[in-house]
Amino acid sequence: MITRSEYSSGDKMWTTENLLGMVADVVGQLYQQRLIFKWAPAITKGKWGLSEESQAALKEKYMADIASKNKSSLDAIIAKYGTQSPETLKASQELMAKTQLDAAALVEDFMKDYYKSGE
Repeated sequence: MITRSEYSSGDKMWTTENLLGMVADVVGQLYQQRLIFKWAPAITKGKWGLSEESQAALKEKYMADIASKNKSSLDAIIAKYGTQSPETLKASQELMAKTQLDAAALVEDFMKDYYKSGE
């Protein structure tokens, strides 16, 4: 129960007491909305989010998938230049960097999709 003075509960709506009460109500509602959006994926999808370890495992899985797709490209480079050439080393490093970036992007897309609410 909110108790207000006689002065602010009468015809005078724009009093300091009423304005401070409105500010408190708005802050409380914003906090409630934040909680709702934070826990909406858990409520709607039945999951409680991904921990750092789960995200790292997902990234490793994506890296393995992407690396298996890039294997044919690396095999073609090895067939052309051999296993000990600088071109092969450079190409394998570039493919590894691309694989890591692609896997990180896939994990980020997964997390963005996971936390989408209201669509």
